[in-house]
Amino acid sequence: MDWNAGMPGRLWRRHINPWNWWSQVFGLILLALGLWLRNAGLLVLAALVLLASSLLDFQLPPMRGLGLNALENLAARAIRWEHAWLLRPWDRKKTLWACGAAAAALLTGVMLWTQDLALLLAGVGLVCLVRVALENKRNGIDP
Repeated sequence: MDWNAGMPGRLWRRHINPWNWWSQVFGLILLALGLWLRNAGLLVLAALVLLASSLLDFQLPPMRGLGLNALENLAARAIRWEHAWLLRPWDRKKTLWACGAAAAALLTGVMLWTQDLALLLAGVGLVCLVRVALENKRNGIDP
């Protein structure tokens, strides 16, 4: 996939801008809050406007010049991970990971909409448990 050609290239260059990346993160947080509060149509609208505006190029100054080094570094690490994941060929592991992420996003949306805190916390606990199990396996600890 050629990331520098045409519209996908322009959108990708805007996406890798730390300001735009953080706008997308805050837009998703607002969207989650809007789903959680159910009657917050303006909050959902604000989230959608923020997500759409994150595709624009505002020519903002670098974050490092404003003392936001930690935020810029975190965005850069996340963007590098995303770029590496996108360049990885589709195999069984990537397909399972993508299906799991899509199912988790759908279930999280349903849990936020129904305001079921117990299910939401159980989902967070499951994610933590899977992460610990994978780290133990990587470190040679047999369950």
